[in-house]
Amino acid sequence: LHDASGALLERSNLTREKSQRSNYGGLIGYAVYKNDKVTTDFGVSWTSYGSDHWGSATSVVKASDFSGKSEYYRNFCGKNDVSLFAKLLWEAFRGFNVYADIQYRFVDYNIKGVNDTYNYTTKTMDALDIYKAYNFINPKVGISYNFCKYHKVYASGAMANREPTRNDFTNAPADNMPKPERLYDVEAGYSVASKWVTGTLNLYYMFYKDQLCMTGGQNPDTYEALYTNIADSYRRGIELDITATPLKWLWFGGNVTLSQNRALNYTEYLYNEDTYTTDAIYLGTTDLAYSPNVTALIKAGVETHGFSAGWYTHYVGRQYITNSSNENLTIDPYWVTNLKLGYSINLKNACRIVLGVSLNNLFNAEYCSNAFASSSVSGGVRTDTGYYFPQAKFNATGSVKIIISN
Repeated sequence: LHDASGALLERSNLTREKSQRSNYGGLIGYAVYKNDKVTTDFGVSWTSYGSDHWGSATSVVKASDFSGKSEYYRNFCGKNDVSLFAKLLWEAFRGFNVYADIQYRFVDYNIKGVNDTYNYTTKTMDALDIYKAYNFINPKVGISYNFCKYHKVYASGAMANREPTRNDFTNAPADNMPKPERLYDVEAGYSVASKWVTGTLNLYYMFYKDQLCMTGGQNPDTYEALYTNIADSYRRGIELDITATPLKWLWFGGNVTLSQNRALNYTEYLYNEDTYTTDAIYLGTTDLAYSPNVTALIKAGVETHGFSAGWYTHYVGRQYITNSSNENLTIDPYWVTNLKLGYSINLKNACRIVLGVSLNNLFNAEYCSNAFASSSVSGGVRTDTGYYFPQAKFNATGSVKIIISN
């Protein structure tokens, strides 16, 4: 492209239009067998998803010879998902249940065409020609015991597999395609469900093989979050959730999660501008990105004569933006409080109007809930740069719902 004087236009601003057209369909079958002690479920499903993605430049500033809308990429992604499962629930004796289920999944991806990312080495848009097929076996076993009418204890163990997403493939270098992740999960806990109090105390340990984790980086062309496989990692913690209803019109409660989220034997890779190579730095055990060790919620509300009000105060602990436990790249902990108000008006003919108002960030907290980062070496000096997304101060939204019941 050239400017008005005929000179080659080396740099300019442009607008672009990205489009997608999708088709989705499938079949689901389900059967249940039940007697006094045993319930058995069987199921089968098949889904097929196809999606065309394309983009065009619609204008280029100062380009006198730009002829109009010009397509610069187009690709197709097809995904098939076949699943078979069986589940057994056995009441061994009163209140004591044993359950087991197993699922088989076949998943395949077919991605072809031209990607929306530019290859600065070949000076062309990246080509896509990806076919991946996966066979997964996902088993789970567990026990539970109900006692004293309102109380239950439980324990379970499971293995689960998950395939990468389309974006994981299209954002990955051709020589480093993403792998599926595998999870080994063990959980145990206690719950109560009475007229006045409901609550759950849950302990969990999740060990991952090739967990797909956010890197803290973004695709420079599409601004999508980037993911990578981490060979070995775990998440473990304790969750407490409790709600009390001392009066018909009053409730209050909250939840808290205390956790450790770690990558094992982690190696960080930094681009070195002095040598035009990538430096590998072994860090050992590090914190996983975007995984706070503490999250909590305090809540309270009233509901009477059609009026409702709910108070919600959220706390999110410090988060690392990358998986390297870099203290220079963190999201500060924050508190934020929201108030939700509602009023329901009953009309004739089983109609109801519900008016709602949400007062968000009541105390004008200045906080960021998300960020991305980059690190490099230049002149022998490491530079860490964080890019933060500040959230809105006090704001309000309203809603009107019309509900028609039969």
